[in-house]
Amino acid sequence: MPPPLRLQDLPPKAARFCLRVERFVRKDLGLDLNGKRLLVALSGGADSTALLYCLRYLAPRMRVDLLAAHVDHGLRPEAGQDAAFCRELCAALGMPLHEAQLDVSGLAKQSGTGIEEAGRQARYDFFQTVLAEQNADLLLTAHHLNDLAEDAIMRLIRGAGWPELAGMPAYDPQRNLLRPLLLTPGTNLREFLTMIGATWREDQSNTDPAFLRNRVRQDILPLFLRENPNFLESMARLWRIAELDRQFFLEFKTKLDIHYEAGRNQFSVPLDALLALHSAMRLRIYKALLDGLAPGQVLWKNLLRLDEAVHARRSGSRVQFPGGKQACLERSVLRFCAVS
Repeated sequence: MPPPLRLQDLPPKAARFCLRVERFVRKDLGLDLNGKRLLVALSGGADSTALLYCLRYLAPRMRVDLLAAHVDHGLRPEAGQDAAFCRELCAALGMPLHEAQLDVSGLAKQSGTGIEEAGRQARYDFFQTVLAEQNADLLLTAHHLNDLAEDAIMRLIRGAGWPELAGMPAYDPQRNLLRPLLLTPGTNLREFLTMIGATWREDQSNTDPAFLRNRVRQDILPLFLRENPNFLESMARLWRIAELDRQFFLEFKTKLDIHYEAGRNQFSVPLDALLALHSAMRLRIYKALLDGLAPGQVLWKNLLRLDEAVHARRSGSRVQFPGGKQACLERSVLRFCAVS
């Protein structure tokens, strides 16, 4: 028997699962999706299949229009079967599906990056193209609480700071990206699919230890869970604390006299305003403005050098940052610019 097509026909537990997702988007994230056109990233795996069904059930309540996108990375022999599964699923749900076939190995060689990074970049480039061509408002991905925990561990390994250490955001307005399942445990997604009688595809590459995320998933995260069986709940609390911190910082930053010159891609802040702040807040402001200029990791040691110069009022000081960015300290102002 195929899965039900309406929310009211679901088993009570499955219906509550969907309603919790709606509440997270509407109440926790403060998003009103009424009238929006939503693009769902669909691999055919359990996570994205659960997201697609959940949104299909919620669509009449939320008054949203749905479409899906699937990418064949050209890396696995069974990828054609995954694509066929996605076509059949979208046809059964009455939903348009947009597809792309990519040569990720070739793209990785061209760009000099790893397979995983090249695939991620090409995949999101395709999604952004579909968003634009179909006049869609948001891209929705199926990242869940286990993914959030893995992401936080990888950020810790790479030396991320706060609040980024708490993991990926659920809503990224700059990328038109929404992760409605981010605080939902991964086991709940498969349980939901089983309750409604839905099938999904398994991706064997998710177990390949060549990728850091898979090593974290298979080896490191289980150790955290062994020491603290409630680690995922702790991760969700940490994420919520970080979100409050992010909101506070964004509101605080808007009260500063920060000037942006679009033509020169340059930020400037009065020195006296910076010196009136605690160094912890100054460091966060430096990083936020540098991140706003261009891509490129902001190194902690460079931020400390900059703050030393600001605190000492060393006019004429310049501090370089990766990505062709620099901070220039003048007599009464600190400027951040991208150097071509």
